[in-house]
Amino acid sequence: PCFTASASVPPELERDAIAELIIDRPNPQERVIQFSGGRWGTKSNTVRLGPGPNLFSDSADNVFVDDQGRLHLRITSRTGNWYCAEVYSKEAYSYGTFSFVLETPPVSGPAIFGAFTWSDGAPAPNNEVDGLEVGAFDYHDFPKNAQTAVQPYGLPGHLDRFSLPAVAMTRHQFTWIPNRIAFSTVAQDGSTIHTWDYTGQGSPIENSSPMNFRFNLWLYNGAAPPSGQDIEVILSNFNYEPLPGPSVQGVVNAADGGGLAGGSLISIYGTNLAYQASPSSLPLPSSLGGVTLTVSGQKLPLFYTSESQINAELPELAVGDVALTVQSDGRPSADFKIPIKAAAPALFRAGGHCIAQNLDFGINSPTTPAHPGDVLIAYGTGFGPLDHPILPGAATPLSPLSHAVLTGSAAIGSTNATVEFLGMAPGFVGLGQVNIRVDPNSVVGELDLIVTVGGVAGS
Repeated sequence: PCFTASASVPPELERDAIAELIIDRPNPQERVIQFSGGRWGTKSNTVRLGPGPNLFSDSADNVFVDDQGRLHLRITSRTGNWYCAEVYSKEAYSYGTFSFVLETPPVSGPAIFGAFTWSDGAPAPNNEVDGLEVGAFDYHDFPKNAQTAVQPYGLPGHLDRFSLPAVAMTRHQFTWIPNRIAFSTVAQDGSTIHTWDYTGQGSPIENSSPMNFRFNLWLYNGAAPPSGQDIEVILSNFNYEPLPGPSVQGVVNAADGGGLAGGSLISIYGTNLAYQASPSSLPLPSSLGGVTLTVSGQKLPLFYTSESQINAELPELAVGDVALTVQSDGRPSADFKIPIKAAAPALFRAGGHCIAQNLDFGINSPTTPAHPGDVLIAYGTGFGPLDHPILPGAATPLSPLSHAVLTGSAAIGSTNATVEFLGMAPGFVGLGQVNIRVDPNSVVGELDLIVTVGGVAGS
């Protein structure tokens, strides 16, 4: 391609190649520095650009790293112009914790110091998290002289102004996770100067576009410093810790926390699973809260997602061990092995009582009991295969009814009861229903309801 000036490798070479290696060639006109163990590019322009607008210089007068490994950014005057400074990491980042130390007191006047993530490829304005900006801007809210922000900053709850004391060696940090960003500023003695948790809508999302980190020092509206003196900030100890991937710690049925069968409603527990979300329509989505779940190559419909819990519906599965995997914003969990039984009946409970309806569809309770000979409707999961399978994530239709294939029976206390229906509840996703006629000779009182499917008992 270099010889022919074509945009890509000739197709015959791609077809016949046995290996491929892609190398990023450096821009010979870009000055690159080493800071905090990473490579950083320097911004330079000959016409005024944002922020400001200003002239930015990659000169060693404006950007350099000293013998102690500290980064110096300077605003300087030469040839009748003021030149500002900006550096950007050559490494791309995503969710995780960013931190650095500002070794100099806060700047003042028209000078603005910024530390932020930025993506050239992500859609503006949702492409920037301002871990720290120091400066007055146009807020006229002295003594507040600093802010943290999530772009677009003009929306309510997207910006938090605070007072950064005129001291050196302040440590600044923000942890960026899906749907939440936590900011903090700490003094050299460990005392907290500022904290802010952003949980609003519209935060930048991790995507395929490179999201680098930037430091800059610039002049608001391009105004010259009234003192006529150069301005400098010194930075050290930039660090990035990526967000750990999702970790699955347990998978149980959603009714009583027990075993699983094909078609069961399940709850997955763990850490760093997803951000909180619930679907707004049916059929249920297979991607929600930045997460997808797969079992045996099949994506699961999702009811609810959060950082520590996901509720989902299993598909019909063969008996045996299967592997469940969580994929959270591109980060996969380790496979989590779960045993699948032919049936694993479990009834939903609330307040220690089985959730059931009486003949009049009122909730069964000690004050509104069923009577001998009445029909009770109880709800559960894990009833096994169906005679009319339902599409994953879809509501059960009223016709045809979906019956459990395996034989079912029931007992209330020590007395057998008649199962009149065992299958899926119409209008609901994945919810099992069992209609039971109470024996006319049943004793009265609070009694255990046991439902057995395929020889497996559940309550």
